[in-house]
Amino acid sequence: SLFICHTKESDQNEIHYLRLLKEARVCGIIITPTSDDDDSVNNEYLNLLSSMNIPIVLVDRDVKCSRYDGVFIDNERGAFEATNLLLENGHTRIALISGPLNTTPGRDRMQGYRSAFARMQRPVDEELIFYGDFSIASGETLTREILQRHPDVTAIFPVNNMMTLGCLAALRKAGYSVPEDMAVVGFDRVDALDMLGIPLSVVGRPTREMGQQAMKLLSKQLAG
Repeated sequence: SLFICHTKESDQNEIHYLRLLKEARVCGIIITPTSDDDDSVNNEYLNLLSSMNIPIVLVDRDVKCSRYDGVFIDNERGAFEATNLLLENGHTRIALISGPLNTTPGRDRMQGYRSAFARMQRPVDEELIFYGDFSIASGETLTREILQRHPDVTAIFPVNNMMTLGCLAALRKAGYSVPEDMAVVGFDRVDALDMLGIPLSVVGRPTREMGQQAMKLLSKQLAG
């Protein structure tokens, strides 16, 4: 049997589900942790994982002070390449819709954005960095804010696929065409856009392969 739990980026939801899975006596867990910045939550989290005494595999995000196996990508490199692509195409006013900085992808993708500007020896305008929460709603809200506060922006980089969808929705409602009126580069494929035949430059992430590798790691641990 397979249990799927959606934590909605909540530490407390995550701990709640882990306790339920412990009571259910599951034989192994594949998990994408929510955050790693709150030491009190992190300690409770680590103690709970340790007490389960079962194989655990992390995907996409790490856990501080842990030694669990995991499957990860180079988030910083991906964000660097996305931002560098925009810079090389003449864009200098590039707004970033960042993820939460209490997550590894949020921090690393922010650093990739900054590194691309540093490589071009250009200063980062801190006013063009907006902080989202990896949701469609935050992508849409922050894009509207970008258009209102910074009409000179020519490119937007939302750092995950959900915020990219929100960004595109806001641009469409404001009458902007992509890429004619606004350049957009996303992080992760947006399956809905692929199905509709809408082209969008994105940092590709092998999500399916990451899941397969995580299951291989878990299966290997379950086999001893």
